[in-house]
Amino acid sequence: MLEHLLLYGPMATGELAERIMFGDSTISVVTRNLEADGFLVRRADKADGRKAILHLTPEGKKMVERILPKRGKVLRAKMCVLGKREQENLDRMCRKLAEGDALKFALEMTMDDGDDPD
Repeated sequence: MLEHLLLYGPMATGELAERIMFGDSTISVVTRNLEADGFLVRRADKADGRKAILHLTPEGKKMVERILPKRGKVLRAKMCVLGKREQENLDRMCRKLAEGDALKFALEMTMDDGDDPD
């Protein structure tokens, strides 16, 4: 959540939940915990006061900026088991998945093997 807010800026809780594929109840719990820890704040949307817009605090930004390089290092270490061509193929497939229909992807992930997707 915090990484998304750092990379894409403040956003509504619903939009963030959709982007990172969290359910409403999960996003509420995580948001409350991160807010209690001082890493983000919720502010009412100026256009629609019913919506909460999530903003990183300076402490949240510092934490994400400290963790991201370490996370990148771990991912690079894990990727070294793949050859260059395998890494390129994985990168291409991940980009394709990211551009795809997240709802359809989620539905297919919850199907039993043998269920017809159509």
